[in-house]
Amino acid sequence: MLKIGNASPVICPSKDEDIAYIFYTSGTTGNPKGVLLSHRNVLADVDGVSQALQLEERQTVLCFLPLFHVNAMLTCTFSLGIGLTLVLRKNFSAGEFWEIVDRYKDEDNYIFIVDRIKDMVIRGGENIYSKEIDNLLATHPKIQEAATGPFPSKTAL
Repeated sequence: MLKIGNASPVICPSKDEDIAYIFYTSGTTGNPKGVLLSHRNVLADVDGVSQALQLEERQTVLCFLPLFHVNAMLTCTFSLGIGLTLVLRKNFSAGEFWEIVDRYKDEDNYIFIVDRIKDMVIRGGENIYSKEIDNLLATHPKIQEAATGPFPSKTAL
């Protein structure tokens, strides 16, 4: 795509309150519904996430989420918006996960896995608690220690 693409910027006049994205909820707590995000919403997300995670240009973001998911699209938006390297995977493979992470970890050999604010993730109707994730990570031979905990932030998400 880059070889046949045009390097000229695309200029599309819009207002802050114009709709940038329409996402559809999964209907976990009711019927699925469309959620409208304005350009202002998206820019606020880029700013908030960038500040909360203290992201810098030299960092790489690995996105394993499907692109139809709101978090994947916003992850791509904020990553590109502040000049991060963004790596998208065609699909998620638990067997390849650590190999991919090893390829892109930072120079200090630290890996930061960012998850939800909540202590629990609901996946396929099943409750998954942070301690379960810690315990699973600790079984990997290349992981010496894993811990989940709150990290204070100057920016409320």
